[in-house]
Amino acid sequence: MSREIETTRFGRVEIDEETIIRFPDGLLGFGQVQEYVIIDHPGPMGVQWLQALDVPELAFVVIDPLLFKSDYLVQLHAQEMERIGLDDLAKGKVMVILVVPKDPRKITANLQGPLVLNPEKRLGMQVVLPHDRYTTKHLVFGEDGDMERRAHGNA
Repeated sequence: MSREIETTRFGRVEIDEETIIRFPDGLLGFGQVQEYVIIDHPGPMGVQWLQALDVPELAFVVIDPLLFKSDYLVQLHAQEMERIGLDDLAKGKVMVILVVPKDPRKITANLQGPLVLNPEKRLGMQVVLPHDRYTTKHLVFGEDGDMERRAHGNA
C-alpha cells in the first residue's frame, strides 16, 4: 500500500507503507517524531535521506559508515537490541548522520550516535556509544579528499 508525503526537499513523494521505519524513542532532539522513510539521494557515495513522515522540513543525510570508516564498530546491549526486535546485530543496518557544510570536502559524520535499524521489523533507534573512540564530527574525507581510499584502509 502506498501513500504520499509532503517534503520540503523533494516535494510530494509517493512511498510504500512497507518502507516506513519507526523509531519508538525518536532521534536525539526529535523524540516526538517517530516515523521516517529512507529516500535515495541521486549521485555518488551511497548517500540517502532519512525523511520524517509528518514533518516535511525534517530530513537527515545518512550513509553507511563502512563506506568511509572500514573499522567502524557498533556494539549494543541486549536490551537495546531487544528494543528494536533485533536478535543478531549482523541482521541490522547501521547508518550515521552527516553534516554537509557549504564546502563538501568538510562533510562530517556523527560516529558517536549511530542509527541502528532492524529492516525486517522496520524499527530503528539512535544510540550513543559509551566510549570516546568516535566523535560526533568525524571528517568523512581525508585531506586528499579521497573517501574510497580511506574506506579500504589505504590512506
